[in-house]
Amino acid sequence: MSLQTKRKLAIVPILVIALIIAEAGFGGYYFMKYNDLKSSSGKSVETKNKELIAMVGKVYQLPTGEDPVVLNVNKDPKDFTTDQEKAFAKTFKDLRKGDVILLYEKASVAIEYRPSENKVISTASLAINVGTNVALIATSEAQATLTDTLTAKLQNDVRVGGKSTPVGQYSTTTVIDVSGKKADIAKKVAEAVGGTVSTSFPVGEKIPEGAEIVVIAANMAVTPAP
Repeated sequence: MSLQTKRKLAIVPILVIALIIAEAGFGGYYFMKYNDLKSSSGKSVETKNKELIAMVGKVYQLPTGEDPVVLNVNKDPKDFTTDQEKAFAKTFKDLRKGDVILLYEKASVAIEYRPSENKVISTASLAINVGTNVALIATSEAQATLTDTLTAKLQNDVRVGGKSTPVGQYSTTTVIDVSGKKADIAKKVAEAVGGTVSTSFPVGEKIPEGAEIVVIAANMAVTPAP
């Protein structure tokens, strides 16, 4: 069948998204909250997804050799707020609440399907960002600033992952290579955010899941010495 659009789409690594789906939900900066697909019929998420993929396969030739990640659009695109949501809305111009997007990593394609009309609306090529996962422990305002800074200065070298607010008070910004394998990138991150590299993680703070590097932003004013 003919498709209305075919564009390029940059998204966070598919494997990360797949992991979050397996844990039953998107959260925070990820694209859309994953619908609870358990229904009165008692069907599991896996069964529901297989049935959906089979339906799409009847109206469009799907890639073979891999299972797609299934994203459910559970709110109106005009209510999108995150960068990831806006990226999808920009790519899929006719995206609507109730649509489903199938993400195929190996085939590098995203497919927008509309169950209410039983048809594929559009497709997009995937550009997978495999940069180092940098998590932020900072205030909400600082999170936005740090995300913009890292994206602008380090581009594909990093991708901003988990975000949380700090438990403790910090007068300086520190960057920690929690993976123990990213010393060079940690140094670049520290230079980009005006922080220093540290080897110790503060007691009481929690390392965001999947993080390779963690930035803990300063959240208290420093009083100058008299």
